[in-house]
Amino acid sequence: IYIYNDYDSDGINAGYILYDCLSRLVLLQGSDCKIDMHTPNRYEGYGLSMEFCKYIVNNMNRKTLVITVDNGITKKEEVEYLMSHSVDVIITDHHKPQKGLVPDCLVIDAHLNDTDNENALGLCGAAVAYKLCKYMLEDKLGDTEFHQIYIPYVAIATITDMMPITQENIVYVKNGLCLLNDKEYKTMFNTEDEETNILNYYNEFKGYNITPKDIAFEFGPQLNSCRRMGNVDKAMDLLLETDKDEIVDMYNEVCHINERRKSLTNEVIELVLDTVEDNPISVIRLVKNMQGIAGNVATHITNAKHVPTILFTDSNKKEITGSARSIPGLDLQYIFRTINTKLKMKFGGHELAAGVTIYKKDL
Repeated sequence: IYIYNDYDSDGINAGYILYDCLSRLVLLQGSDCKIDMHTPNRYEGYGLSMEFCKYIVNNMNRKTLVITVDNGITKKEEVEYLMSHSVDVIITDHHKPQKGLVPDCLVIDAHLNDTDNENALGLCGAAVAYKLCKYMLEDKLGDTEFHQIYIPYVAIATITDMMPITQENIVYVKNGLCLLNDKEYKTMFNTEDEETNILNYYNEFKGYNITPKDIAFEFGPQLNSCRRMGNVDKAMDLLLETDKDEIVDMYNEVCHINERRKSLTNEVIELVLDTVEDNPISVIRLVKNMQGIAGNVATHITNAKHVPTILFTDSNKKEITGSARSIPGLDLQYIFRTINTKLKMKFGGHELAAGVTIYKKDL
């Protein structure tokens, strides 16, 4: 089983939840199934990639399943390729589907069949993965409690992915923070006393009850900074690590990466703002040396100027990739669908935050 997760905090937490759950099920059932996980770096592009699919097909030597978390709802071509080579596929996502691009496989996404359910439509990718894991644990083990260990990860993803304040999300955040601040959570989570995890360490490190603000402005951005600075594996390794000494060293390294990210972000924000006229309709720029911070910078520009912003990262390729941010009332997905009738473009995300790829000549 290959888990293919997104590279942001939501995707990383979703990937961790599914990986840990499947690994425990394999162990408890004495299965020889192998669980692998792939967290793409930004240069691989957003979502299930054809390059990864070809790697799977060329290297598989037994029955294979690919499960996506927090991505895949528009990857019809990639899924068709996998299935044509006898690879099973399950898509779990929380993004909106696009007409004609929904994969023809088992898909778990509220936007396909729960469109009248405000709670379901407000879930982050980690919450969707959690629901799948909860179902498997209940079905295979009759579990009614163990699945709760994943709720703090859902809470972190819900906060950092800025999901809407629905009743269900309030419950996830409240209960997740309660568990995160519960001293008994450690013994509930681990099978051996000497094991720990980053959430237990972060609780000790802070020295007080963790709040949504800590997650939104510290821990979440620290995880996100790893993918923004090209070190996405460090975030996932940090979630998977159980040795306290290793966790201390790894967390310090992640904090250092985040400081570098903040410094670079401030430099680019100042550079872009200097080029923006008063009262603009929108801000669209091609910017050099942004590495993975385009989303952060675009958010700042949108907040400062109160207009939609798209910042494309300059490259030597024919295609350029951008991060887009908007203001309430201006739906990026609607705008991109309209533009897409005239330009060949790829896009994904939400109404107020999205990724977009276009040909450089079309800028």
